[in-house]
Amino acid sequence: MSTLTRAKDLQARTKQFAVRIVKAFARLPKDEAVRVIGRQLVRSGTSATEIVRYDHGDVVLGEFAAPNEKRARVIAAEFARGGIRCTITANLLADRWRKLVWNVPFNSLSILAGGIDTAAILADDALREMTIGLMREVVATANACGHSLSESDVDEQLQRTSTMGAYKPSTLLDWETGRALEVESIWGERSVVARAPGRRCRGSSSFTLCCARFAQDRQPGEG
Repeated sequence: MSTLTRAKDLQARTKQFAVRIVKAFARLPKDEAVRVIGRQLVRSGTSATEIVRYDHGDVVLGEFAAPNEKRARVIAAEFARGGIRCTITANLLADRWRKLVWNVPFNSLSILAGGIDTAAILADDALREMTIGLMREVVATANACGHSLSESDVDEQLQRTSTMGAYKPSTLLDWETGRALEVESIWGERSVVARAPGRRCRGSSSFTLCCARFAQDRQPGEG
């Protein structure tokens, strides 16, 4: 397929996707919370944009409330057509916790250490130990919530990160350009769960320190 043909095909599929998004929004319940999320979906699905992928990790899809492999496979096939590896999970919540095993330490420490990449974090003995400690805290909280994570998830994330080179986490990129940080989506959920009744997370002091530091509206270069 030539470059021009691929471009026309993408243009046609983008338009079709936008139309489907608008129709889906029209069928949503009239609940205000649902409509707020729906409007965000419409803005995203009908806007011309560019997505830059830095080639680390795969896209993982899954149903939030119940398994629906047929729909997930259709979406995964679209990603595959675009050359993006995509897998389907039967437990989306467990995989979200696995993602947090990486997100919490590296997004935190990359900024708290003054704006450094993952290679620099792993090369520093103290920061590496703090990384492992934060990963274990997330694993402990995930298990308290009924999702079976283990030390192997920590080892896997460390090994994968060691092959990424001088990688800058998304939060570090936002921090460097002065954009708002993803505090709630990365740290908020973990913090709320850790404080929930009946939940206990051993050794959470380092995590609490990170959250406290991120609660401040810090800008590049601030101490």
